[in-house]
Amino acid sequence: MSFFDKMKSGLHQVKGKAQHTVEITKLYTQIQVKKKELQQHFTKLGETVYESSGIGKQKSVTVDDHQDKMVQLCRDIAKMEEEIDELEQEMHRLKGDKLCVCGTYVAQEALFCSRCGHKFTNTGPQGYQPIVIDPKKDRTNGGGPSST
Repeated sequence: MSFFDKMKSGLHQVKGKAQHTVEITKLYTQIQVKKKELQQHFTKLGETVYESSGIGKQKSVTVDDHQDKMVQLCRDIAKMEEEIDELEQEMHRLKGDKLCVCGTYVAQEALFCSRCGHKFTNTGPQGYQPIVIDPKKDRTNGGGPSST
């Protein structure tokens, strides 16, 4: 392989990693935007509940008058939470993270969960089988290079 072929191969790898990073960053940004919208909906819901209490300066309005608005806000909140979960799962999939039994995502190479301490048995990539070397195997009978 010539120098230029190696250089071209390296540049393709860098390009692939850069695109991967951009995809993860886009997902992270979408998650942050959704979380901000979620907080705005929680604020609206709180204001609606407060207005329906009749305690504040506003004209006294009953809970029944605001019930439809509160129900719709709760539905919107639930939908946004699902969308955030889907985006986070996609981001973790792209990053190659694995899901612990406690529900926390950890790096693929992690030996233990940082939240619950769960020990992972398979720390390599999916389908990875470590090579086991038996030191008792006779090296001269096909078990490795001969010592002659």
